[in-house]
Amino acid sequence: DDPSPPEPAPSSKGARAGSQSDASSSDLSDGGFRAAMASQPVVGMRSAAERILLGVGSRPPVPPRPASRRESDEGDAYFSDDSPVIAMSQRDRERLDKARERDRERARKAAEKEDERAHKAADKVAAKAEREAAKERAKADKAADKRAHELSSGKHRMRQITCVWDSRLGTTGKDVGYMLRSQLKTGIKDQNKVCECLNTAQMLPVARSVTWRYHPPSDEPMGFRRNGLTADATDGVPYTIAHVPGDEFVEMAWRDHVAARDAGYRRGEWDAPEPPGGFRRFIRAAKTALSRDRVLSLLVTNIDGACTTRERRDVRENRGEVGFSKAPVDMEVARIHARWYHNVRLTAAPDASTAVDHIVNMHRAWAMKPYVKPTTILDILGHNGARSTAAEQAALEAAFVAAKSVAPDGTAYESQELDSQFSQDPADVRDAAGHRRRTKTPAQVWAAALMKIPRVSEKEAMAIVLKYPTMMSLMVAYEDPSLSESDKRRLLKGLDCVGNHRGA
Repeated sequence: DDPSPPEPAPSSKGARAGSQSDASSSDLSDGGFRAAMASQPVVGMRSAAERILLGVGSRPPVPPRPASRRESDEGDAYFSDDSPVIAMSQRDRERLDKARERDRERARKAAEKEDERAHKAADKVAAKAEREAAKERAKADKAADKRAHELSSGKHRMRQITCVWDSRLGTTGKDVGYMLRSQLKTGIKDQNKVCECLNTAQMLPVARSVTWRYHPPSDEPMGFRRNGLTADATDGVPYTIAHVPGDEFVEMAWRDHVAARDAGYRRGEWDAPEPPGGFRRFIRAAKTALSRDRVLSLLVTNIDGACTTRERRDVRENRGEVGFSKAPVDMEVARIHARWYHNVRLTAAPDASTAVDHIVNMHRAWAMKPYVKPTTILDILGHNGARSTAAEQAALEAAFVAAKSVAPDGTAYESQELDSQFSQDPADVRDAAGHRRRTKTPAQVWAAALMKIPRVSEKEAMAIVLKYPTMMSLMVAYEDPSLSESDKRRLLKGLDCVGNHRGA
């Protein structure tokens, strides 16, 4: 069964010699060739069985040594994942797994550090942008606060109001409109500097009138919006000055007097007739053009001179007989001052120049009005360091408790909800002998009890009474559960005291 060994190849010399010697004797049937003789087995060659029995060539080939060779902790060699699998111990396999786990952990930590660096860089950029935005917001808020402070302090008050005067006041020569525009353009002194007054001419609802309009700070005058031919002055200040020449005022008052006299009225009652061109009809038309809550101030110039001129004219026309009298004119002036007409005032000026000065002063007053603290009873009583008397303090107490308010012209308006215990006129009480005696009100008794406390003077007691009219009200305030002990100790601190140098 053992196959014969391969025959050795014949040498080239023998082949050539054989071919030459046998060429002549070769048969034509085989083409001049003859079959080679079988070769003998080579000495020293082993059969397959011998090789198997001897173990020659049965060991698998050793794999090539990889380029990336690593050594274990004990010096044993192992190869990478792409190398052929070789036999290794369980301990080496565990060490290999741990090494791989360490590599993965290092890679994970490196990735986390890189992500953390990226997040820190992004957070740093965002924080920088936020700081820049915060700076811009702070700058804008500071600028807004500065503008608000300037507006609230009245720094730009002359740039926040425009004087609107009627175009029928005239714009040439000695007309009031021309003089007013020139003086407003010249400016007035305010806050230690000369400020030009914003003004513009429009056709207002009342002829030859002047009013004002508030607006944001501006360097250009801002008038009213137009409603047809006239301007809509509803968003202006509730005050209108109407210039009335003295001769026109005298003529209107005299016509009302003549119409009332002819109709049988002697004192000018309200139901007296209103003739055309009369003063009452003029007031009705002006109040109709304006709203009811607006004040109409009549600026009349040279009333006395107009009355004198009218008397002289009547003397010339009536040939020495005087038909005109100044008494009806004085009566009309008295009615205006006595508030016969609702929200109608009168200011008399000797000439047009004085009238213009009055309008300019009113412009300054209206510009300062939003920034001036209103005058109260405390300011009146404490003006120039004046010391108030007990009667003044009692009146002040009654005014505060009764919720009285005082108008700029001095008129006091009393609330209908006046507590009887604080009335200035307590009920008269007679003693056993029948003599009338005046009793003290509970407020006076409470103030007297407070003044029994050491170092509590009359003005401190009055301040406490104004804040807490009765002892019960003070005790209720002290028992308020929302107040802490420190707040209760400071409950009476900072109360307004009347009678000192500042009135508070």
